[in-house]
Amino acid sequence: MLDLLYPEDARQFREKAKSIKTEKGIQSFSGAYRFRNANGKYTWVEDQTQDVLNDAGEIILHEGIFQDINDRKNLEVINEERDRQYRILASNIPGTNIFLLDKERKYIVAEGTNFENWGMSSEDFEGKFLWDVQLTSYEEVNELLDKVYYEREIIESKLQINGRYYSRIFRPIIIRDEVEFVLSIIRDITEEHQAKIDLLQSEEKYRTLVEESTEIIFSLTESFDLKYVSPNVQQFLGYQAEEVIGRSIFEFLNPDDMGKFQEMLETTEDFLSVNQYLEFRLKHKNGEFKVFNSNGKLVKTKDGKENYYTGIARDISKLKEAQKELLKAKENAEQASQIKSQFLSVMSHEIRTPMNAVIGLSHLLVEGNPRPDQLENLKTLQFSAENLMALINDILDYNKIDSGKVELESVPFDLQNVVSRIVHSHSFQAHEKSVTVECVFDPNLPNQVVSDPIRLGQIINNLLSNAIKFTEHGFVKIVLEEIHKDHEFTEIEFRFEDSGIGIPEDKRESIFEAFTQASSSTTRKYGGTGLGLAIVKRLVELFGGEISVSAREGEEVFLGLLLNYK
Repeated sequence: MLDLLYPEDARQFREKAKSIKTEKGIQSFSGAYRFRNANGKYTWVEDQTQDVLNDAGEIILHEGIFQDINDRKNLEVINEERDRQYRILASNIPGTNIFLLDKERKYIVAEGTNFENWGMSSEDFEGKFLWDVQLTSYEEVNELLDKVYYEREIIESKLQINGRYYSRIFRPIIIRDEVEFVLSIIRDITEEHQAKIDLLQSEEKYRTLVEESTEIIFSLTESFDLKYVSPNVQQFLGYQAEEVIGRSIFEFLNPDDMGKFQEMLETTEDFLSVNQYLEFRLKHKNGEFKVFNSNGKLVKTKDGKENYYTGIARDISKLKEAQKELLKAKENAEQASQIKSQFLSVMSHEIRTPMNAVIGLSHLLVEGNPRPDQLENLKTLQFSAENLMALINDILDYNKIDSGKVELESVPFDLQNVVSRIVHSHSFQAHEKSVTVECVFDPNLPNQVVSDPIRLGQIINNLLSNAIKFTEHGFVKIVLEEIHKDHEFTEIEFRFEDSGIGIPEDKRESIFEAFTQASSSTTRKYGGTGLGLAIVKRLVELFGGEISVSAREGEEVFLGLLLNYK
């Protein structure tokens, strides 16, 4: 009978019979074969046989029937052709390759659009066996195909070719309960792979940002349960995130703060949307309480069914401690300043009383025709007493201004007349040093202004006295110029110029500080307390004006003063 079978089928039949042969004979088995009929053509038949045994239980022959399955086989051929056409169509999908391997692991179909990237073509695969050509190592692919052929598994894997990434799937094609073919689909996923890497990097970046943040990120439900809290909560409160998620925020709130929250909840219907900024104390895992403030916003879910209060919470415990210490230091400083002011005021008044007596008695003694040797001593006494009195008066003025007790008057007066009288009062001092004092008025100046003439006089007196004191010869000049005028105010510049010793550039800011002069040599030569310009600056600021110094050391000094007048 085997001579009538198709040679390949006969070969397989013999191999099958050989593989199942036992001591009692060859067991019957069924299969489909191509059987040659009388006209020499082959017809597909399927047999169904059984063993026939002798008395000893040995197989002596097989008996059964043959069934013509030629139509079924032809239909299978049509289906296979149709499948081939489908796969050819699928092989033209961009970035996709399709391979079909038979039982012998020979490439039946190799089509697709990735061959160019691999430097290959379909001819490199079709008709060749797996061991002849493969995209990755033969051992790796063969091991995967074993699972497909023998265990009928669907295998997925990833591979990299020429710097691009691909996904690969092996799928068994089962015909008559046998794996006849394996379909392999390779798809280019380079863009997807890069997108995943970018996404992972982005997730890692934001995860690191959240975990390393100095603020806790949280989300509350409308019932004040913690829906989410960032992992760095452990850094601030000692809890793992899992320990607090799902619990009410009120479990951690300081009992002293609960009353305030309860009151706010009762008076506000939509508490979370109204109170975006909150300050509260939360319990640390060790039992201590820390102060936090939070900023948040009520966010609705996409379906609009739920609201969540999402925000950030900052640990401000150290800030609160610093604020307490700062407030305490401020109170101590204010108390010390008040004590200092009281002390200076009391002591200055206590010293002024006997000083007035000393000055008065020295004047009487000078007028009493003393001897020449006594007159010199009395003048020294008189000069020292008057200087000491001026120092006391400066200290009292500075202390009064520093404590904010000076209030400016607003009375009308003749500005040019006030300035002229002050300049005239210093003419004797200037004449003794052969210094010319000149006063220049802008013709556009108003006849009268409304301000405090006493304090203005104090400013001009100080500046004019300084100019004459530090000018050995030459001139001192005061210029008053209108800078700006509107329906209510007039801005006037007072410019003091002299040919004196000048002020070093690096000292032009510090000379307005209390007890400061341009240099120690200045103090030794000209005397003074260093309070005059400090008082001037404070008074100018009370007027709402500004004062500045220009010119270089050794040249003419320009001291500018801008004041506003009604």
